[in-house]
Amino acid sequence: FTWKQGSIERVKSWYLYRSEADGGPYEPFLIIEYTGEDGPQYSSTVNMPVPVGEKKTYYFVLVTTTDQNVTSADSNQVSVTIDKRIPAPVYNFRLKVKAE
Repeated sequence: FTWKQGSIERVKSWYLYRSEADGGPYEPFLIIEYTGEDGPQYSSTVNMPVPVGEKKTYYFVLVTTTDQNVTSADSNQVSVTIDKRIPAPVYNFRLKVKAE
């Protein structure tokens, strides 16, 4: 996953939630936090085990935390790219995975 910060300023953390069903329930999947003078991390590599030969579709919601409030990100604020090839809206997107 690779994030581009866009118009959100002073983001303190990303909370990415994943579900195997459209509309949830969602479970915490990836949390990225940073403090102090460290710059924000815009990318992270994660593993999603899928049995060989099977296909799965995952649904995601991304929530960002700033020093002022917590907001659900929208595509005007943050964008996400999967494998740097497939752009998707960040607040509600799906990822199809096939294990080979």
